[in-house]
Amino acid sequence: MDIDLHTSRLHIRKLQMADFQAYYDLVSHPEIQQGAGFGLMSNPAMIEELLKRQIKAPGSLAIELNGKLIGAILLLAKVGFDGLPDPNQVEVSYFLAPHFWHQGIMTEACLTVINDLKYRRKIHKITAEVFANNVNSIALLKRLDFIPVAKLIDPIVGKPKIVFEYQLE
Repeated sequence: MDIDLHTSRLHIRKLQMADFQAYYDLVSHPEIQQGAGFGLMSNPAMIEELLKRQIKAPGSLAIELNGKLIGAILLLAKVGFDGLPDPNQVEVSYFLAPHFWHQGIMTEACLTVINDLKYRRKIHKITAEVFANNVNSIALLKRLDFIPVAKLIDPIVGKPKIVFEYQLE
């Protein structure tokens, strides 16, 4: 997925290995680790491997402000009922440096990506799983018109999550 998007203040592009140090700094924030479940990764080698895997995925996007990596949006293929990736669906996750929270940056970035998915990529549905205690992320998804559709327990960390969906059709 070749994405190179701009807003009045943001640049959204593909994550790259050149982003490693800034990415490491981001995912080392306790607030991001808690919200995204990165707490299980504790050293640079593990985080480097995570970044390498994310770079291989076509929907791993960097959010830049003034040329600096401040967050990411990860679009993952959603598996259909036939066990194969569904080209019309993606699952989204995201994170942003805490000192940029409550400035509308993630709303702006997500809306830009959603519009690109809708009009250029022909995606019909986006899902998101959010820890039930992540009130900021839940508020973001509701602002973006995602609808809660299910509750589950995360099998890795054992915490409750809410599943949201957004229909682009």
